[in-house]
Amino acid sequence: MNRIDGGFGWVIVCSAFMTLMLVDGVLFTLGILYIEFLDEFKEGKGKTAWITSLIPGTMLTVGLGFGGIFLSTLVCVGHHFEKRRSFAMGISLSGSGVGIFVFAPVVRILIEEYGWRGTLLIEAGFILNIIVCGAFFRPMQKQSGRTTEKSETKEEAIDLLRCDDNLIYIKENCIPSDKNCTIEENASQDDDVHASKQEIITQTKSTKNTTLSFFSRHFDFGLLTNPIFTIFVVSNCCTCLGFNAPYVYLPDRAEEKGMNKLDSAFLLSVIGISNTFGRILFGWIADRKGVNRLLLYGTSLVICGTVNVMNPLNDSKIYLMIYASVYGMFIGVFVSLNAVILVDLLGLERLNKALGLLMMFQGIATFIGPPLCGKSYVYNLY
Repeated sequence: MNRIDGGFGWVIVCSAFMTLMLVDGVLFTLGILYIEFLDEFKEGKGKTAWITSLIPGTMLTVGLGFGGIFLSTLVCVGHHFEKRRSFAMGISLSGSGVGIFVFAPVVRILIEEYGWRGTLLIEAGFILNIIVCGAFFRPMQKQSGRTTEKSETKEEAIDLLRCDDNLIYIKENCIPSDKNCTIEENASQDDDVHASKQEIITQTKSTKNTTLSFFSRHFDFGLLTNPIFTIFVVSNCCTCLGFNAPYVYLPDRAEEKGMNKLDSAFLLSVIGISNTFGRILFGWIADRKGVNRLLLYGTSLVICGTVNVMNPLNDSKIYLMIYASVYGMFIGVFVSLNAVILVDLLGLERLNKALGLLMMFQGIATFIGPPLCGKSYVYNLY
């Protein structure tokens, strides 16, 4: 069963949940490893933060590794749901929060047992399990009643390849009378089409191998002329500059204020579990009639910015846990509604290219954000 808002779509949601649990469980617990990197390399906070920026930054900028996983997961879920798209996205992306909640104490224990190098090796083994999850991803099936006929036509069309090497003649009697064949109107207005086979092959290869052709197929840079999309990109870049900062610096800050390593790692678990709750809750709310998704999205970002500004006001354990809870819940809205709002603004048919282009700019901001925050700490601007 493969239909919109149900059927096999829920299997894809479960696979997406597990995929993002593994990916983000590894990504957003880098702050625990960050403490080990500081001890190992004896460098400043800003310079060491480049290590934790490389994985999320490059994955979103060039779409390698985790970037390809994240983009394909969101697009696949988005295409299988319409009325329940926000809710389905919320459930899928809540895997991220569960991953953070589970991985934070696990990573801390693994570091104690095997060191940070052994921990990275074990995490790589976890990531291999995404292959199984990805096997369930598939596009919406389109019904076609001409499968057998197409197969027969393909065999009969092979005769076209047996003509003279220097010239190809396509005549009316080359196509069986009971079969259909579509020829572009601008190809020829006559019954015969005369062309050099070598010329056709050369022109085809030349077109396919051009860089311009590649980018035009995968990136719709024309979207940047759309003022609504441009504003949305700028907003996302500003958010992503500080998006990873709590995940990277919160455990280190907690240890500086006297918390033990396990408790400081638990702060990431608090972000994770509240993030899970927030993504599902606000995903469900966003699907209700009369709810302004863009307003909900913007309000959540204002709340996240406010609690980040208030973070340095107190260093107690309770205060930091409250901060982690509030930030985790409302930053979940940003992640779960990104793709949904893109569909609202641009339409489902442009989701693939729009989301890919948006993630490219997000990656640039994510890449420079944590080191910039580290530098600001060094210069007492935080």
